[in-house]
Amino acid sequence: MIQKKDAKLDHIMRLAQDANEEDRYPCVVELLGPYLAKRPKDVYAWALYGAALDYTERFDESESALLQALKLAPPSRRFIPQTSLAMLYHKWGMFDKAELFFSRACRGTIGKKEGHIWILRSVNYLKLQKFNRAKKCLRAAIAIKDSDKDEAYLNLGAVFVAQRKYKEAANAFKKALKIDPGYEEARQALGNLKGISKAVQKAKSIK
Repeated sequence: MIQKKDAKLDHIMRLAQDANEEDRYPCVVELLGPYLAKRPKDVYAWALYGAALDYTERFDESESALLQALKLAPPSRRFIPQTSLAMLYHKWGMFDKAELFFSRACRGTIGKKEGHIWILRSVNYLKLQKFNRAKKCLRAAIAIKDSDKDEAYLNLGAVFVAQRKYKEAANAFKKALKIDPGYEEARQALGNLKGISKAVQKAKSIK
């Protein structure tokens, strides 16, 4: 009887994973709610459930689920719910609180080697208008061997644009395109700078 019950729960978890991979987040929520009532110590399920609740705009429940995942996670895996919590707070405009969790994730033995966390953290710093810290995060991402360096350079260019350092921004976008010539976002960002030097000079001529 116990084996049959476990098999049923295993099946529900697989269904939830499949739904998550297909971005069917309401299905994930409906499946994992009762699942977690039976398996309340499943860290991965709590993390999956919390992220799905966020996608369905249920902030308080998402926060609660992710905090539970963080509580249950072994030290080496805490960077996963920490990053999810940081993204949740960022989405809801709580940028200082997001940075608190990004910083914790980036201090972890594994987390500090995850380039995408550094990139996400840089975006949060950009919202806080802490440009030098954003650039430091992006350079950390670029230094990591297996990180998405093209995305890091794209974001680095965005920081330079925010600082009105357009030459540096263009160079960053070009580096992103050198890594991935088909990177449309980088191509568009570079195109958005067309004529910027003349525009700056024209603006300076206004008396």
